[in-house]
Amino acid sequence: TFLGGSHNEIVKAIEMGYGYRNSNLAINLNAYYTIWQNKPQKGYAVVEGESVEYRIPGMNALHQGLELDFAYKISDAFTYEFISSFGDWRWTSEGEYYLYEDQVIIDTAFFNAKGIPVGDAPQTQIGSSLAYYYPLSKKIDGYIKIKGMYYDRFFADFDPSDAEGVEMWQMPAYTLFNLHLGNTFYFEKSSISLRLNVLNLFNKKYISDAKNNDDRAITNNNQNSDAASAGVFIGLGRRFMASIEYKF
Repeated sequence: TFLGGSHNEIVKAIEMGYGYRNSNLAINLNAYYTIWQNKPQKGYAVVEGESVEYRIPGMNALHQGLELDFAYKISDAFTYEFISSFGDWRWTSEGEYYLYEDQVIIDTAFFNAKGIPVGDAPQTQIGSSLAYYYPLSKKIDGYIKIKGMYYDRFFADFDPSDAEGVEMWQMPAYTLFNLHLGNTFYFEKSSISLRLNVLNLFNKKYISDAKNNDDRAITNNNQNSDAASAGVFIGLGRRFMASIEYKF
């Protein structure tokens, strides 16, 4: 825990769920209400035109939402899957934070982040996949699966020095597709599986993270909580991952 924290991080959660299964269909519905307490945070803030490190000993947040997923076996060869998550995650804290230079506290300040959306991950996610399973012979199985995920309500991280009353910039929504292929070869007492995964199949350009009113992006002191004043990280492009698994 950062300097100033007196308690360990605490998570209080209530979850309710429902599941249904038969030979062709599996459905899961889940609702959650989670209180995070004393989560330490750190980053860089702009103070009198200078970027300095800040540390917040502990912050509280409320995460609540719904999750729904299901898988439907269309036939012996085809399976369709759906996954979704709809969240409302917000900070609920205000208090002191510490400013550092060369690991030494140089000042303290006050922040108010109550009601500000939590960043780090999209709060809305909706996706589907379609898988095709094909036996090449009695000793060789294969599959091909394509999966698409839509991401939205992804908010930039805040700067505690200008958090109060500020609308966090919401990054543009985006959709990513992945392709998965594999073959398994069966022997008398063992098997070998070959897999190839193509992530971000269509080489989509997207923003994977951002900071609201980043001092490295702001010009003429315009802190407008928009794309022009945010510091962003661009997501990874198309990439390939291969693996071999041997079981005996």
